[in-house]
Amino acid sequence: MADAASPFAFIDGALDRAEHLRNDTTRLAALWPGACVLLLDAEGHALADAEGAPRPLAGADIGERPPGAVLLGLDGDGRAWFALAADTVEVAASGAPTRVDLRTAAATWPLREATAFAQARAVLHWRARHRFCGACGGALDYERAGWLGRCMQCGLEHYPRTDPAVIVAVSDGARLLLGRQASWPARRYSTLAGFVEPGETLEQTIVREVFEESGVRVRACRYLASQP
Repeated sequence: MADAASPFAFIDGALDRAEHLRNDTTRLAALWPGACVLLLDAEGHALADAEGAPRPLAGADIGERPPGAVLLGLDGDGRAWFALAADTVEVAASGAPTRVDLRTAAATWPLREATAFAQARAVLHWRARHRFCGACGGALDYERAGWLGRCMQCGLEHYPRTDPAVIVAVSDGARLLLGRQASWPARRYSTLAGFVEPGETLEQTIVREVFEESGVRVRACRYLASQP
């Protein structure tokens, strides 16, 4: 009997990241024609069909593997998945493509496609905003199938940035604390969340963020799960 899917998005259906293939240019070239390629626009939206369902392209539809294609990993059938910025290639399509944001994909896409989308969004977002070396200002050249940026001037290595954060359900045992931003649509509320600061534990982040956003003091907290 299969295990039930996690109630948290972007956990189930994760690809085998196949780190051993990232420097294997011969193997990557062989995998590319039959690979699934997720195209993301500058806002991080993924290409979808007219109904908003996933529409990964085959590598053969694009041609030769572009330098900017990032290897996401292999699925259970051994098929490679790549992420690629949509504005770096020209792909023939009938009509204007539909674009789907990550929140919508989490709620409507199959687990594997939604989880791959989250991975693609994170690494392409990092690359789009990390094109130069923070030490000397030199341009970065990307290696290891897109997962390592090397400064062409000083040789410093740069890896994808991660930003730890917490999201917390605060309760007095009977009620749930919710907040909202003034810019949100009417009737939209959320549990409270925030980024972890340097030298801070997750528990300390919860206490600080909840008090900053609501004025409520957290007395105790319990870890539940993690997600990318």
